[in-house]
Amino acid sequence: MFDRGVADALNIRLGRTGAETGSIRMLGGQWPVQFEVIDINLVADQSVSWAARAAFVKDPTLAMPFQGLLGTDGFLDRFVVTFNKYYDYFLIEQPGSWEERAPSGFDAAAMADDDPQWQRPGI
Repeated sequence: MFDRGVADALNIRLGRTGAETGSIRMLGGQWPVQFEVIDINLVADQSVSWAARAAFVKDPTLAMPFQGLLGTDGFLDRFVVTFNKYYDYFLIEQPGSWEERAPSGFDAAAMADDDPQWQRPGI
């Protein structure tokens, strides 16, 4: 999810006829968005790229204090992301790289199974 400034920088025409639209709740408000499929790549490794469906906030008054918000579909479903607030960094890895350094006895397959007691939060 990105703000209007990113849409403008990518020359995405917001409000075009036939565009898929919706709204999201974030930062204390509800914001109209337009969905587009965009190509994403990792700056550190330009050979890693993929297409993802992204939401762009149409309202120019929202200036997010961060570059974007990457979600489960289109980013977190492709990589293992480790957040380390204590040392103030995060690490993005290919799943195979993470599995190679995972603790012995760790069952990655068991972690991939859905938890039947977990429910997606309502929006």
